[in-house]
Amino acid sequence: MPWRIAFALLLAISILGGLKSGIVGLATTLIVISVVMTGRQMYIHTAIARYWWVAAAGLAYGAAVAASYVTYQRMGGSFLGSIFDRLTVIGAEPKRIALLGEVAVPTGGVVSDFLYFLTKYTGGDVSGRYTLERAVSAKIIGVDPASNAWTTPVTVGAIPEVVLFFGPILAIVLCVLIGLAMRQFTKIAASGFWRMSSIGVAALMFFTWMSRGGLAYYVTNYAIVTLLLFGTCYAVYLFSSDLEQRFRKLHSKPAKSRNDVDLGAAR
Repeated sequence: MPWRIAFALLLAISILGGLKSGIVGLATTLIVISVVMTGRQMYIHTAIARYWWVAAAGLAYGAAVAASYVTYQRMGGSFLGSIFDRLTVIGAEPKRIALLGEVAVPTGGVVSDFLYFLTKYTGGDVSGRYTLERAVSAKIIGVDPASNAWTTPVTVGAIPEVVLFFGPILAIVLCVLIGLAMRQFTKIAASGFWRMSSIGVAALMFFTWMSRGGLAYYVTNYAIVTLLLFGTCYAVYLFSSDLEQRFRKLHSKPAKSRNDVDLGAAR
């Protein structure tokens, strides 16, 4: 099936790209998308019972890659303790900052993030402007987010991002609405290449945003890449159709006229 091939390619590219512990998130995303695209219903306990080995393999792979990092080797304490801190308190720091509102929301909120990426991708000047992710990272490092200082990428997560942008009450309402929308979304029976591709891309974008945050970043990038891919496919389709028609015209024999047939019969 096409979605199985797409999953295999995504998994191979992600692993070859140096996935580290993100393979757990990728495996979870693949399982969720398979449910969305195939229309099968799966309960959480069923998913755990069926795919527990995926999480175990992902954790083992992430630990093996992390063991080769000089940063962990130089840290004091045990390696397992460092990994545990990285997966818990260190990973939770950006989310804590966002949930407690310890950074100022950029003027314009989520719209500001969209304008930032649109301006940047179109070659505009983004000096002095920054996204929520950079604001949180700058808070951790202790630099001005509007400066040219270097900041590390951080994972804010969708829920803390929504809470910081819209407040806790509206964030809860939005989460409920998103859950209801996804519940209806999973009921759609995917059939046909274009419909299956559209559902797969939308589901991948949504669950990637849920795990990492950065709504404006993922919506903008997925929209651009999708337009490029679908636009390229459509252009190739039109070009191939035109070539096929020309090929048929060149190799098709001209039909005999009725007069030619009558003359031939008379002879």
